[in-house]
Amino acid sequence: MGLRALIPGLSSRRRGHRAPAHDLTLSREEWYARINASPTETDKIAAELRALGLTVESRSVDLGEFEGWCQRHDHVVPKPDPVTLPPDIARLSGGLRREKLLEYFLSTKLAALGPGRRVADLGSAESSFLDLVVKDYGCEGWAVDPALAALPKPSDPRLHHVPHLVSAARTQLPTLDLIALHCSFEMFTPREMTAVLDLAESSLSPEGLLVVSPLYLADTRTVYSDAALPVPEPNDTVPTLRVGVKDYWSLPWSEWHSAGTLFDRLVRPHPQLSLTIHEIDNAHSVHPGCFLRYVGVWRRK
Repeated sequence: MGLRALIPGLSSRRRGHRAPAHDLTLSREEWYARINASPTETDKIAAELRALGLTVESRSVDLGEFEGWCQRHDHVVPKPDPVTLPPDIARLSGGLRREKLLEYFLSTKLAALGPGRRVADLGSAESSFLDLVVKDYGCEGWAVDPALAALPKPSDPRLHHVPHLVSAARTQLPTLDLIALHCSFEMFTPREMTAVLDLAESSLSPEGLLVVSPLYLADTRTVYSDAALPVPEPNDTVPTLRVGVKDYWSLPWSEWHSAGTLFDRLVRPHPQLSLTIHEIDNAHSVHPGCFLRYVGVWRRK
């Protein structure tokens, strides 16, 4: 979540304009339970996606393959010390760690990484994904995140820091084989989400992939924000559920797309990309607290 302190506000409120109220307020544990969607919920959303002509493929994680991968790459996501965590996060930490390992596993598997491949990790300031693909897969990596300006430059010549928002980073990136986002895309403003798709159209090699893992989807477009912060204004007329989360790491914006907003904003305007949505049907077998349900894979035509 490297962008959490750096996402710009969506708009300046007009003088005298009253900010909308949250429609719902949740604790962090209630929020995690909410996004840990049931098969009934995910199947309903999948049907809505297919009705719009989108490709949705059911995918089961090979648990034996995943366990073997975790044994080889377990160092990539360090085990947290529960004593240092807030009690609610400490109770969830086992599932959160498995979730992160699963995100990385699926990205490496979907992209068929190997020596010489060029990978960009967007919203990457606290991510170890590039360390994994550079050291274990022989790739060259570009980390893109404004927070990188405060971090030392990497000593490995195969790693590159681009301390900018995606909309400003395009000219500093080469032709790429994989653009990856892990638990970061939902925190981008609508403008930056569009910039990610623009980057994929302009910078991916033919058959190159943009992988968004998880791709967060909901029945109704939902915007989560810290309950202590002003409610963000989406600046559009799309029906939106606004949810405040207590102690939500001061995040001003976190968006779950409906099938319609996904199609209208992130599919239809980008004809050079084809989208396949992978519905992970056995996430609970990975861990009961695993909340990854969909992975979005845009392929450059």
